Amino acid sequence: MKGKEVAVKYIDTEDFKGSLDVCRVVIAADKETVYELARLYKNKDREAIDNHPFLANIISQIKCQLESYYRYAQKKALAADYLRHVTKTLSTFYGIYSEKEAFIAEHEAEVAQSSVYKTIEEYCRERLEKIQA
Repeated sequence: MKGKEVAVKYIDTEDFKGSLDVCRVVIAADKETVYELARLYKNKDREAIDNHPFLANIISQIKCQLESYYRYAQKKALAADYLRHVTKTLSTFYGIYSEKEAFIAEHEAEVAQSSVYKTIEEYCRERLEKIQA
């Protein structure tokens, strides 16, 4: 949670198209999922990739981290510019999230059982607990 941002070069959703400066997040995946997605990519199976259950995991990982950044910035009373940046990133993200909400709900149980999601969630929770202590 060092406040670094990264530019996403190409975003194409119903509400937004172009590049965007966003907060940096970590996306984790297990080996089997990476292999499966690589196979789908190699076979040019775009539909299977677009509807892969791991998409719900990715979106959930991003949500967990961005919300954690926001709470961290509030608790630590970080610079107003940083808080505005996190708020803007969250706002953009929630627009994307709302487009995929039904898909995420459909795969909620898989995400909750995912070891990679649990690891991200635990890390975010521990970071927040440290500042509250």
